[in-house]
Amino acid sequence: MSSTFGRDTILAGLLDLFPERWDGHGGTMLSTHCMFPNGDHVVVLVQRDPRGHSTISDHGSAWEALSSAGLDPDTGWVVRDADRFAKLHGLSFSAGEFYMRGIKDALLPGYIIHLANRVQAWVASQVARITHNHDVDLDTRLLEILDRIYGEKVVGRTVEVNGDSTRLYSMSAVVALPDNRTAIFRTVVDVPQSFFACHTAFGDIALAHPDSERIAVISAKQRWTSADLSLVGQTATHIVDLDSQPEYELRRLAA
Repeated sequence: MSSTFGRDTILAGLLDLFPERWDGHGGTMLSTHCMFPNGDHVVVLVQRDPRGHSTISDHGSAWEALSSAGLDPDTGWVVRDADRFAKLHGLSFSAGEFYMRGIKDALLPGYIIHLANRVQAWVASQVARITHNHDVDLDTRLLEILDRIYGEKVVGRTVEVNGDSTRLYSMSAVVALPDNRTAIFRTVVDVPQSFFACHTAFGDIALAHPDSERIAVISAKQRWTSADLSLVGQTATHIVDLDSQPEYELRRLAA
């Protein structure tokens, strides 16, 4: 692809370290090796300044990645944390972008990689935080419903279940059902780390306990893509949405 920096042989050579690049937004856009939790690559925008140095930024790609994970990036605490993180790692932050200014050509590749790595790490930390918070919330809601249906003494909380590989997986709850069946519950949120982990855990558990009922517990089903739900459903025997008559679905398991 062509590059805004094509006239500058030295700089173009440096940017060849990032082969996927294109012109845009007054500079050159680079797709880096770093990836966000949703699978998108961290993109860095490189712009020349009047002194012949460069300004680099993530061009708001971190903000887009947070939005795709279901987090409002304009929330006050997110903005404050982004600003704190930027200062800690030698970056600047403003208007939803991480950036660095006044970079000499010889230092450009290293700073591009530094910016991409730091932005990737920050987004991953934010997604992990919301995933944990959502999991805790779903676990609380699920256990309240199971206690009403089966009684507290029957519901096993935060139980480790072995897979065929002998690996132990932490499950939200386990309930002994009639006919010697076992219901294994795991809460899942619509971010890749969560539903891939569920897919792997239930797949391994299914080999060790083929007669088990493996229930993936979600919320806001309308926010999930059909592809992600299909992936979860490959190893779960049931998918229950806590926002859509969950007690009816869960009582059917005991029938």
